[in-house]
Amino acid sequence: MRMVGARAARQILMRIGVKPNTAATVPAHPRALQQSSIATRCGSPRPHPGSGVVMSRHTWHPRQRTLSPLTVSSFAATSFVIPRGRCLRPDATSVFHSVDPRARGRSAWRCLAHVLVAGLGLISALGLEPTAAQAQTIHIEGPLAGAPAVRQLRLYREGRLTLRPHLAFTLQDEYARTIGLGLNVDYHIWDWLGLGVWGMFGAFHPTTNLTDQISSIGQTTDLNALSLPSRERFQEQIGKLQWAAMLQATWIPLRGKLALFQKFFVDTDFYLFGGAGVVGVEERADTQPGTCTSAPTGDGSEAEIACLQSQIRRQSNMKFAPTFGAGLSVYINQWIGVFFEWRALPFAYNAGGTDERGSDGRGNNGGGDFPDGVIDGQDAIFRINHMLNIGATFALPRSAKITE
Repeated sequence: MRMVGARAARQILMRIGVKPNTAATVPAHPRALQQSSIATRCGSPRPHPGSGVVMSRHTWHPRQRTLSPLTVSSFAATSFVIPRGRCLRPDATSVFHSVDPRARGRSAWRCLAHVLVAGLGLISALGLEPTAAQAQTIHIEGPLAGAPAVRQLRLYREGRLTLRPHLAFTLQDEYARTIGLGLNVDYHIWDWLGLGVWGMFGAFHPTTNLTDQISSIGQTTDLNALSLPSRERFQEQIGKLQWAAMLQATWIPLRGKLALFQKFFVDTDFYLFGGAGVVGVEERADTQPGTCTSAPTGDGSEAEIACLQSQIRRQSNMKFAPTFGAGLSVYINQWIGVFFEWRALPFAYNAGGTDERGSDGRGNNGGGDFPDGVIDGQDAIFRINHMLNIGATFALPRSAKITE
């Protein structure tokens, strides 16, 4: 490749309409530009990487004869060369296509080496080592070393016997509600766990709107004669919850404070409980087959009298049932508080005193899914009986323990 001087290079750039920045010009590359005659023979030659003429702030755009500005740092060392016997036409896609592939590969490896060196420098600056991460143990010194999470914590339950009288209300009843009095007695081994008993006696059984509607507009036919012998006496055949007694365990997972208008603060805790026991219910007494085969007509026959008497005959049954629920306790002082509790009692009983199902006694092959003409234990339907308890808490001894 024959060399030309810097003056010839400037003449070539002037011929293509570019004025080089002489302030950024550096000495010509040893493999400088071709002689000007070759550049002249090629018409309007374009700059090519590798020359000794540096164009700062500019680079060549393949589709135009002008140069677009770029940053000085990125292209401050861009140079141009015209290889021997080769012309760069204006229709060339890019001036960089003529770069030596080996030079391009060396540049890529050089960039990769720079990235690796920069990454190692960053890691060293952050004080990290390129090894597996390890947990760092924090040692607390001073007066808080080994201290508990909470100091002077008042233990309202630990080592104390709590008496909790309350009012009990059943919810979502079909035919009759139960309002009663209850008592819960617990002894807490720890502040978060206690064992105890719960009992309730149903004192009142107001009827629901459904029972009132059946009593006023119910219709008795030959098909439902056993389930509704007389609509006026329907209230006397429905089942009622009489009492309940349970063994249970209480777990207190949360405790804290409640604030009223940011002025009145009280301690509180949230608790869960579960257990099992027995429930006493009063239901319609069992009947014999053939009772109430037709609707009463008022003729006073023995069959009609027996049918009407079966409606008001009662019997008490005892059911095994689990219990579970949740509640919130609020402490007014160290030994008095109030609580709100939801309780569930799942068990089966005949709430309506009606013939619901049983063995097939009327020729229908129902497999026990259809009424069988008899009131008995097979007519009991399983349901979850819900209850709301609201009452007071009294703790003994009257003084609560306080932690360090």
